[in-house]
Amino acid sequence: MNPVDRPWRDHSLLRALTADWRRRLKGRRVDGLGGGPGWLRLTLIDAREENLPPAQLFLAARPGASLLWDSPQTPPAPVRDALLAVRQKELTATPHLLGSVLVDIAIPPEDRIIFFVFEHHESPRSLLAIQLFGPRGNIVLSDAQGRWIWSANPSPHSATLAPPAADPGLATIPEADSAAAAAVFRREAPRRLISSLAVDAVSRLTAEIGRVRVAAARLRNNLAADLEKAERGEEDRRCGETLAIHLHSLKRGPSLVELHDAAGEMIGIELDPALTPAENMDRYFHRARKAERGRDLISERHAAAESRLAELDAATAAIDNLVAAHANDDIALITALRQWRANNSDLIGKSGRRRSRGSAAAAPVTALPYKRFLVEGRWEVWVGRGARENDELTHKASSPRDLWLHAQ
Repeated sequence: MNPVDRPWRDHSLLRALTADWRRRLKGRRVDGLGGGPGWLRLTLIDAREENLPPAQLFLAARPGASLLWDSPQTPPAPVRDALLAVRQKELTATPHLLGSVLVDIAIPPEDRIIFFVFEHHESPRSLLAIQLFGPRGNIVLSDAQGRWIWSANPSPHSATLAPPAADPGLATIPEADSAAAAAVFRREAPRRLISSLAVDAVSRLTAEIGRVRVAAARLRNNLAADLEKAERGEEDRRCGETLAIHLHSLKRGPSLVELHDAAGEMIGIELDPALTPAENMDRYFHRARKAERGRDLISERHAAAESRLAELDAATAAIDNLVAAHANDDIALITALRQWRANNSDLIGKSGRRRSRGSAAAAPVTALPYKRFLVEGRWEVWVGRGARENDELTHKASSPRDLWLHAQ
């Protein structure tokens, strides 16, 4: 594949992009932030002239989509919705970056990491780094001493916490070359992000339908077993009536008896040796009455479960049809999937911005109600400060693979 198709993997292009951003964005002030699971957007305005159009700086660290680019426009509404944007005040990075000035941009000689250095007259210097290697990369915010503040994904790489020395060679990159590199990122990165979002949207919706179908199939199978038991109600009544005919001659103890029923046919009847013949008879009549009462209801519920399974199979086919119909337009596909989801909430449940448990990409973006620490540069520790926080940490934020420790 041509490196220009994936410029975020080409160090020379990243270096040229850094040179372009240093030339155009250095000295600008952060006037707004946006973000969500695995991404961050900074709105930069000219702090001196105020007449230049704002620049939107996009950083993404998502599975298969570690990207960055700048643009004067915000993404289309379907893309913002798919990114699960949260409010500015809910972003952990907001108090550290909002109102600060971008004073430098740097890139190491080898690593695919770009650093942004911010200064604020009321707070210490902040360092924002985007890591463009690894399965999902990372966005890391640290202070002037290299202490980790926030990251889009857990356990930030130590290389993202310390900016490289100044690279005087950046100033020698021709302006035309750096501008051309920025244009490549501006063109290719949104395409990759939108394609990734479309794939994620299909995957999530398909998985959601699949989960609902598994539950529906389980219910259908359970109802089928109940219906089979209910259909045996007539046989239970026959056994009870046969025991009633021969009750005077039966005694406690046997587990099986063979008796003639009212029609003169010989049948085998299982008995509970611990019960009297009369109690065994009552048990069969009780089971028969219960089966007769529930048969119609169970049959109705079983039919409804079968119908629901058919609807879910049709839903899977509908998603496949949407994917095929919008094969060349990812934004249209994302929009169509969201519309289908809204129109079929009665089938698979109401839509919600549910944060998956243990999701490292989602949890750090919003402000957390518990403290977080990084031990030895690789172990992430979450500390609840009371029963309520411990409950949320254990049941909503943690992963089954996490270790739970109690300390006093």
